[in-house]
Amino acid sequence: MIKKNILSLLVLFLIVISGIIIFIGINKNADAGILINKINKKILKPVNISKNNYKDYIFKLPTGRYISPIGILNKTPNFSTNVVTHGKYIAVVANGATFFQTIIIYNRKTLKEVSQYRAYKQKKFKKRRFKKFKKIVYNPKKARHSSLNKAFSQMVYAKNKNQDLFQGIDFAPNGILYAAGGGVNDIIAIKIKKNGKIKVIKKYYLKWQPFPKNQYPYQYQGHQYQKSYSFHSKHSNAPIGTMAYKHENKPYLFYPDSIAISSNDKYLYTTGLLSNSVAKINLETGKTSYANAGAYPFDIILADHGKRLAVSDWGSDSVTVLNAINLKSVGKILVGKKLSPLSFSPGVNPTGLIQLANTPYVFVTDSNNDKIFEFNTQNLKVVRIFNDAPYPHAPYGSYPDGAAVYKGFMYAVNAGNNDISVFNIKTGKQVGLIPTAWYPTSVIINKGNIYVTNAKGIGSGPNVHFQWVGDMMDGAIEKISINKVMPQLKFWTKVVLHDDLFSLSQRKKRKLADEKIEKFLRKHIKHVVFILRENKTFDEDLGDYSRAGKWADPHFDLYNQKELPNLYKLANDYGLFVNFDADGEVTAQGHQWTTGASDSDFVQRTWTQYYSGRGLVGNPGWTQPLRPLNLKDHYKYMPIYDSLLKLKHWSNPWISYPYGLYIYNDMLKHNTPFEVFGEFISRNRIGNILPAMKKHVDLSSYGWDRFILDTQRAKVFLNFAKNKIAHHKFPSFVYIWLPDDHTAGNRPCYYTPDYYVANNDYATGKIIDYLSHSPIWKNTLVFITEDDAQSGADHINAHRTFAVMISPWVKKGVLIKKFYSQISIVKTIEAIFKIPPMSQWDANTPVINTGWTEKPDMKPYNAVKMQVKPALNPGICKSYIDKMRLKLGKAGFWEAPVNINNADNKNKNKQLRRANNKDLNKKIVNNRNRLKLAELNELHHNKHQKNKQQVYNKNINSSKKIIKKGTNNNNAENYSPTSLLKISGPEQFKQEWIASKGLKSYKKVIGHIKKLAKKEGAPIGDILAGASPD
Repeated sequence: MIKKNILSLLVLFLIVISGIIIFIGINKNADAGILINKINKKILKPVNISKNNYKDYIFKLPTGRYISPIGILNKTPNFSTNVVTHGKYIAVVANGATFFQTIIIYNRKTLKEVSQYRAYKQKKFKKRRFKKFKKIVYNPKKARHSSLNKAFSQMVYAKNKNQDLFQGIDFAPNGILYAAGGGVNDIIAIKIKKNGKIKVIKKYYLKWQPFPKNQYPYQYQGHQYQKSYSFHSKHSNAPIGTMAYKHENKPYLFYPDSIAISSNDKYLYTTGLLSNSVAKINLETGKTSYANAGAYPFDIILADHGKRLAVSDWGSDSVTVLNAINLKSVGKILVGKKLSPLSFSPGVNPTGLIQLANTPYVFVTDSNNDKIFEFNTQNLKVVRIFNDAPYPHAPYGSYPDGAAVYKGFMYAVNAGNNDISVFNIKTGKQVGLIPTAWYPTSVIINKGNIYVTNAKGIGSGPNVHFQWVGDMMDGAIEKISINKVMPQLKFWTKVVLHDDLFSLSQRKKRKLADEKIEKFLRKHIKHVVFILRENKTFDEDLGDYSRAGKWADPHFDLYNQKELPNLYKLANDYGLFVNFDADGEVTAQGHQWTTGASDSDFVQRTWTQYYSGRGLVGNPGWTQPLRPLNLKDHYKYMPIYDSLLKLKHWSNPWISYPYGLYIYNDMLKHNTPFEVFGEFISRNRIGNILPAMKKHVDLSSYGWDRFILDTQRAKVFLNFAKNKIAHHKFPSFVYIWLPDDHTAGNRPCYYTPDYYVANNDYATGKIIDYLSHSPIWKNTLVFITEDDAQSGADHINAHRTFAVMISPWVKKGVLIKKFYSQISIVKTIEAIFKIPPMSQWDANTPVINTGWTEKPDMKPYNAVKMQVKPALNPGICKSYIDKMRLKLGKAGFWEAPVNINNADNKNKNKQLRRANNKDLNKKIVNNRNRLKLAELNELHHNKHQKNKQQVYNKNINSSKKIIKKGTNNNNAENYSPTSLLKISGPEQFKQEWIASKGLKSYKKVIGHIKKLAKKEGAPIGDILAGASPD
């Protein structure tokens, strides 16, 4: 009995001890300041990561790589881009696509946040009230998470209206902090008081400077005109009763970027991104002088004891050197190939500059080709070139975009590889790598510590609260002790290489696996068709797909078998990827990843500015109009394959290209037949497409136009395919863009979201139907995926979308659970056609090796017809041009209104202004072949519009109330269906959900969000992260 009691007491003692250990472990993790649930990817307070505990802080990225940040790690707001230090503080600027951009002041030693300056983009800032969402909006007094509440209570905020921030930030020797205002054309001066409070004490305004016409980008690349207000007028050119728009010139932007301050506190130097200029400001008087630099000047520093200015020219493959006193040009230093307007080679994109103290020597990082140049600012000669490849003969993709120097070593941050390259300056050799968080953007060294900003922090988790993937991710700031990390450099180098999948053993293992599947694929696949669609998460389209099991969540399903019968059938009949990520966050990056297996640092750093309406025009590969189109424009609405010289007022995208260019360029080089339908292709520096490339582009294919339905896009491809197959000349590779599942929200004049999605699905089905009944089917493989996942929610990861693999050689109904991403598709296409990789990403991504079968099923696919009837969104269509484009779109014509009937009628403009005339409608019908008169008359019949509006009036009025009272109450930020690259993710989701499923369903899903929030006990402040007006 005694023994039994002793045994019981011993067991009880062990249980108590175990509980204490667990309690200590929990509290230890809680003290570390990072959520125990790593899925949420949120840092609550500074955490110290070392060799002993780094494995607890390894995070997987959408690209399939991992990050293992070290040192002291703390969060920043989304997309932090620069860090500077003075005294006991460091300052970080974050310029994400957010409602406000931020400068954060941290304690230099602990990285504890001291204060914030918030720059709001609105001229009139209004406090937003969230009556409908009050239970899930952060409230410091009611926050469920005590540590978050405590952290916020210690914060000191300063805010400023009508202010932007963009990258440039620097402390003057006297402690005043200066920051570049980007899209509002100013430099702000901030004073940090002893108690941590911050105050804007002065603003310096800048003016745009014209640059030579023979200098890239050859014309101003900001908005050349701005729509200012609208009015009804019988004197306008538009038909009476329609909306006319008054336009006025908008001042061109200098667009201040980088900052350098003289040692005597007297002068500030700044680069003008859109002005190809440098400005010198007298900080006492405000007097400003200007000088021309190279294209898209990025960074600026004082060198040679303050006598010279060095400016990295992002778009010129050079560094401009100026006299710091009078701004006269000293000369240029070439850090890439010598370029001309006819150059088809991509740029090297010079970015970060750092000088060797008290010398004329300066280092510049070439972010696009993984080189670091050292040059002499006195004689303008390159001293040597540092190779920033992570392993011998690696392709491009490190993205070095900043450097710092300390005691004979250079530390270069690599945004592509999430690490710091350490170079011995004397020998010029890379001696090791230090891990960072995701996408490091700047680095400084102070008192033996490395400080690094990381734009994307530790990545994304699920966005079950409908956060926008574009800005839901916090950035991160790291402090790394050089004395601690350098003795362990060999160890950390191994960690970095393993995280990036670069280790020798990983590369050998992957090569063996790839060779095995490549043999199978090359034997059976001779044709690949890649269909790219727009903006959907897995759960958004397949949340109701029961076969996916735990990989699908019906709570977030917006479209299902009614709108997507072909997607569901294809998933049943072929291979569905359920663990598949988009490599980028938004469209601007997505199309780069699916065509180039990479994007560029230029795209990464600028998309946040134009998505949030901060002065830049979208420029990620497509050409975009620099001013609104009107009836006088004699060109197409989206002239994706026209010469820029002919177009005039369109953006020049050459600077955005990754150094490896795109898969089409490699196919052209390796004589692989291909055809492109709708996607952008590379141009030379002046904006022309290589003639040899143009032969592989279907010039009749459509660009971005919501009035053209995807069934029309499919028709263009099918006409091409029938002809080529009949003559046994179908190309090896075909790329088709079907963008209509993007939808146009609930804007009048456009089709409903349900119909857009259904039409997109049917167009996809028709393409598969035709191919599967053709003689080439036995050797054909089709991939279908989305360009990004930004418009909906997903219970696994905000980057997760879906892909479908279709071929006789794919197992019937297979669910592919192994992790893949968009670059996996690119890598598989390259493997089939023996094309070398374009970047480090596709070079180190495995070929898709699951889901195949040795027993092909040659049964053809029969497309399922649309189950959704054509319907327009409710409301009156007031835009005259939209009415005409809608008419043309139904017939498959996408030209601007001025080109209607160009060949048939010399008086086209007069005829257009009599659009309501029935005889004209009949004439257009006859000339344009098969355009239904009934559909045309329907568009102008007010009774039809009113009846239709009555049917949906309740939902639409309610949805407007929700939008106003919810997270997006800024009218200027409503989802714009005519702008491809400025997309509000939360707004797109909201409009689509209400238009598709109605207000009741929307309220139901919001209720589900509230339950999740309560169940998770997640920080309430993070729930609507990203659901701002941006």
